[in-house]
Amino acid sequence: TLLSFIFLIPLVVSAQQHTITGKIVDTEKYPIDFSNVVLLNNDKFESGYTITDSLGIFRLNADKGTYHLLIEQFGEELYRKEIQLNQDLDLGIIEVNPSVMLEGIVIEGRRKTIEQKIDRLVYNIGNDPLSKTLTTEDLIKRVPLLRVRDNNISIVGKGAVNVSVNGKLQQISSSELVSFLNNFDPSMLKSIEVITTPPANFSAQGNAGIINIVTTQKMNTEENWSASVRSAYIQRSLPGTNNGISFNYNKNKFSASANVNYTLTQLNVDLESKGNDIEEITDRKDKGNQFGGYLNLNYRPSEKHDISTSFNVFNSVNENNYTNKRFTTSTFLTDGKRRNEHTRYSADLNYIYKIDSLGKTITAFTSYNANLPTEKFNTVTTEQGTTITDYLNNLGEQSYKAFSAQIDFHFPYKIGELDYGVQYYTLKNDATINYTLNGNGNSESFLYDEKNYALYASFATKDIGKFRFKGGLRYEYNNVNLKNQNNNNNFPERKKGNLFPSFYALYNMENGDKLSVNYSRRINRPEFSTVTPFRWYNNPYSYETGNPYILPYTSDNIQLNYSKGDFMISAYAQFVKNGYGSVDIFENNEWIYTYENYLDQDRYGITASYFLYELKWLETDLFTTFYQNNLKSKVDYIEGKTGYGFSYQINNNIFLDQDKKYILSVNYWQDLPFWDNNIYNHSFGSLDIGANISLLDKKLNIGLLVTDIANQSITRTRAEFTNYSVHRREYFDARSYRISLRYNFGSSSVKSVKSTDKFNERERMN
Repeated sequence: TLLSFIFLIPLVVSAQQHTITGKIVDTEKYPIDFSNVVLLNNDKFESGYTITDSLGIFRLNADKGTYHLLIEQFGEELYRKEIQLNQDLDLGIIEVNPSVMLEGIVIEGRRKTIEQKIDRLVYNIGNDPLSKTLTTEDLIKRVPLLRVRDNNISIVGKGAVNVSVNGKLQQISSSELVSFLNNFDPSMLKSIEVITTPPANFSAQGNAGIINIVTTQKMNTEENWSASVRSAYIQRSLPGTNNGISFNYNKNKFSASANVNYTLTQLNVDLESKGNDIEEITDRKDKGNQFGGYLNLNYRPSEKHDISTSFNVFNSVNENNYTNKRFTTSTFLTDGKRRNEHTRYSADLNYIYKIDSLGKTITAFTSYNANLPTEKFNTVTTEQGTTITDYLNNLGEQSYKAFSAQIDFHFPYKIGELDYGVQYYTLKNDATINYTLNGNGNSESFLYDEKNYALYASFATKDIGKFRFKGGLRYEYNNVNLKNQNNNNNFPERKKGNLFPSFYALYNMENGDKLSVNYSRRINRPEFSTVTPFRWYNNPYSYETGNPYILPYTSDNIQLNYSKGDFMISAYAQFVKNGYGSVDIFENNEWIYTYENYLDQDRYGITASYFLYELKWLETDLFTTFYQNNLKSKVDYIEGKTGYGFSYQINNNIFLDQDKKYILSVNYWQDLPFWDNNIYNHSFGSLDIGANISLLDKKLNIGLLVTDIANQSITRTRAEFTNYSVHRREYFDARSYRISLRYNFGSSSVKSVKSTDKFNERERMN
């Protein structure tokens, strides 16, 4: 197996290593953060790689020898120097001029697309040769350990996640995450981070961890602009398109970026379910039109002040026609039409005040989000062999609003760095749903009101010998009210405060190997749809509904990591108390899909990765994970269960020419059969082949991508209950053929300099 192969990779002990340190500043002595520092050996292979922190400081370890030191940012080379390393080397302050392109030979080295760090997996988008022509959803699917199933994103072996952008949690539902991410222009994304043990400055929401999207922003003292147009044709069983325009402008202290995106999605959906002597088969045709755009502005009046703001708008209209057959003692045929429309807009403002040249900063951030979804559907159900016909109409309207604000303080000292801050957010949803069954109407209206108050503090030490430590404590007080406005019935109010500690320890060995341990506590609070007792019907007898008595649950996560060069292995454990999950309940002739707090759960797993680049024309990333899941049920209709899971992924980039204008990508991943709580999941996987062709000095990129060639992306599950089992098969037209074009144009003098990323590199203990 792949796991055995990775574990049998010989760990050759390296010679005594030395440390290279330095600080990178611009001509105004301003630290340049988020620049790439690359160490290349004589064969031009990467021997070391890191990113400067918020103070422009970097640190690398390497064996004795002769190297080329490169400093880059956004693909532009800012500095290079040949160095002789025979002892620890402090290069002091390195001054670069980001507005001047260095002359001479460009030295190319191997750069990792995927990096396994101490508390996260980092997918460097700019290093993926196919990223120029893919959507953000396509990029998410290329990240190991992430799965996109049925429009939901999860971490293999750990469950659902939340998404943040530059460290700021996005207050949107899990069903909207994919469409939200597709609103980004991938060229403005720096990396996608899968953070399994988030530090204290992150929201504690999300028991499995956080996907953090890190964006880039370019600024230059010279006036310049750039733009790109992109278009893609996607063929599933039905055709679709994706089109967009992006624009960037920089001058002196001001920069701006904008993006407009339009997507047409059409697919056929096949759904089958069977349980308790009831069987349902649904054939559905989906059509979705999505339009979105954003505008980002950044202004730095002086080196002490940095102001940025962004505005986002998104509208989608999704329609589907479906036929549902229900087999019990009789056969019921339902014809249905459904229309969902979402209008979402948001704005945020970020202000950074640099107190002094030592790196002390105060950051203030505020955001506002509004989402106005509506859902309308009607069905006609006929019992075959009779004249009995049921007419069902449903109209749901929601007004979802979220506001958040926070202030963060960062103070570096000789012994370490202190971070602390306060955060607040409020979520409100005023929702109404109207049901009409055979002319008899019913209306329900619920008000959801959530407030969360948080404060945190963390301290990261500098190197103490070969050790480095970081500890943090976060406190959150959460207050949730759910009110039935039809009868003024208030459900139990939830008021509770929780402490969320986190701890990180890193040990740097003599030979450059690293050993670390991480711990964090998380919480999973139910979404509005999970607690609101609306009914989302498939036919008059089958529906999904929320449970207003669902309670949040906490989880304790611990992870042990070991890395040696391009090999890394992690062992983790997760402990959940009073968790909730989905359950199927049968009452008379009704099939109800809802949620219950029914489980305690312990998970243990091992994840390993290895990066191979022995051949100049081939790069291979190998990933694998194995885990055990122990379920202890707290209800009598579900039994406890112990299950296992194994997943692996192989990513290959093949360079067909020396200049890397012609690149082939062959990727395969597979989840072998596994148990998730009381649900048995059959094997699930995907074989994808892609190619990228760069022409016209790499301004024109042509992309080809074929997904799910072996037709393995079919969800098949079996949920086991004490007196019955529920089987499901779901296929969402995963096999696709895609051809993409992207053309970049604009000022030839565009140079990339400072990044105004709101998320600081100091959060990575690597």
